[in-house]
Amino acid sequence: MNAPVTAQATEAAQIEAALDALLTAAIKADRDRSLMPERGPVSAGAMIGEALERRATWTPAQEAAHDLLRRPVAWALRNAVRTLGKRLFEIGGLKLMSAVCDRVSALDPANEGRRAGIIDHRWDGIGSDQGGRWWA
Repeated sequence: MNAPVTAQATEAAQIEAALDALLTAAIKADRDRSLMPERGPVSAGAMIGEALERRATWTPAQEAAHDLLRRPVAWALRNAVRTLGKRLFEIGGLKLMSAVCDRVSALDPANEGRRAGIIDHRWDGIGSDQGGRWWA
């Protein structure tokens, strides 16, 4: 006998489908040079120096605006991933978040690690007030 589908399970399935679409688009946006401004050749040292300077002197809003202006599509997609992670935490806690991460990452075996990395980065801190990180 099949168990009845709960509202939580239905919403989690909808979130999984949305995450799949968002991650597919985010990875595509990362590869689409037309969605990024031209920087020209920049050394790794220069990029690290810029990042350290920003971290030391910029406000969080200034940092977010800079990232949004440089890569608006990728930034918007990644923030949507965070929003869905927060909702998953609300409806099922860290256990549901972990299960959904595993399932959604596995939907694209060629990019499984990258998908998990995006989720890990964007979900960092969700549930931390519960005494741990989201994947704990």
